[in-house]
Amino acid sequence: WFKTVASGVGSCSKMLRVAIFVVLARLASTNTDPRHGPSDPAQQDDNMLPQDMAVSDTIEEFALPDLIGNAKALINGTPPDHVQMVQAPQAFMPAAAEIIDMTPEEREEREHFFVSELALVYSGYLASGTAVLKIGPMLRNTGYEVLAVERVEGDMDSLQRLVAVALIMTFAFVTIATVFGTATGRLSKQTGQDYEVWLLLFHCSGISMLVQAVVAVRRLPPGRKYSSTTFAVCTVTGMWPFLSDAYDVAKDVNFAGVCWANGLRILAILSYLYVVGIHLFFLFHPDCLEELIASHLPVLVAETVPAISEGESPSWCHDKWMTFLGVVYKQCTRAKLRLLLIENLPQGFMAVVFLYQAGGSFFVGVMNLGIPTAQIVFAVLFFKTIRGYVSPWFGKKLDAAISGGNVFLEEQLRKDLAIGIRDTDGLENFK
Repeated sequence: WFKTVASGVGSCSKMLRVAIFVVLARLASTNTDPRHGPSDPAQQDDNMLPQDMAVSDTIEEFALPDLIGNAKALINGTPPDHVQMVQAPQAFMPAAAEIIDMTPEEREEREHFFVSELALVYSGYLASGTAVLKIGPMLRNTGYEVLAVERVEGDMDSLQRLVAVALIMTFAFVTIATVFGTATGRLSKQTGQDYEVWLLLFHCSGISMLVQAVVAVRRLPPGRKYSSTTFAVCTVTGMWPFLSDAYDVAKDVNFAGVCWANGLRILAILSYLYVVGIHLFFLFHPDCLEELIASHLPVLVAETVPAISEGESPSWCHDKWMTFLGVVYKQCTRAKLRLLLIENLPQGFMAVVFLYQAGGSFFVGVMNLGIPTAQIVFAVLFFKTIRGYVSPWFGKKLDAAISGGNVFLEEQLRKDLAIGIRDTDGLENFK
């Protein structure tokens, strides 16, 4: 098992080195001042080394199925005869000035390509993580033993330390990306952050999820397993844009960078310090800490089920539908609403100040005002309605958490369902 993991890590490191070479080659192959757009294309070609030209040709010839284009065709009732493809953009990590100078068709093609690439990357992590959680427990038959380490699900001190490490790494990656974008003219109020940077941060979240999956399998007690949808559900709070805390951190730090790039230095410093300070507060507040754990360490605290099914199993469709409703419900619990209000109201006020001082910005208006407002309104309006549908199903999940010894998940489910720790009558009603 360890040899297999080591081999996989070695392969990933080789792929990472190749990816780094591609990035550096593309950045070095363009004789461009990021703040003033591209120089003469003929001069660029003359200055390119042979290996740079090979990398450039390989990237520009790369194409993916156009998810947005094919979806629009289906919605309009004119399905194409063949799958539409979208080519990789010629400009790699362009400056904001270059994006503004692009034609609408070039910007649309760039958007379509990276949406398709994001979906492909997500599918790869989803398949890999699901395979680890499903195949890993089967390897017990090949002779590996469960790690003789105390499980972390009920040890809040251990979980707090792990979340602290995850937050430090998240802030480090996001801050580096934001400083790079601000210093090179790639982060602006008109275009936001480059799609390439968002994709790199998305890879970081995916790698974190896979590492958690390997550790979770190694700590899985005998007689327990993970369901086929466990990893998919974990990616909602761990990877998805707009729903994961890692995305919220990136969004808010990017906003601070946009403020700095537009000369609002005091607002930038206040925004960044608030994001850091509020996460320190979350880290030491019990209810908020649980939300951070569920977002940054979802696989480590995921629900397990008996290896051998007991009793009558619900239909597949009903189980998946309730799983979907459970994911939706987690976005409108009282704890989630508290975090949304604490984190987004001050940031929304600072966004209004920015729009007043720096002028209109579609990027800031949507990311820091529109989407957070929609999340808060949804949590307020649909909490009771969805809770009524998912309560019986959550009661069964609570029973499974108790039988599986997952103290963290048990506490979280009780709070989500507003059941006291000793309220056994309430538990029976939900079951």
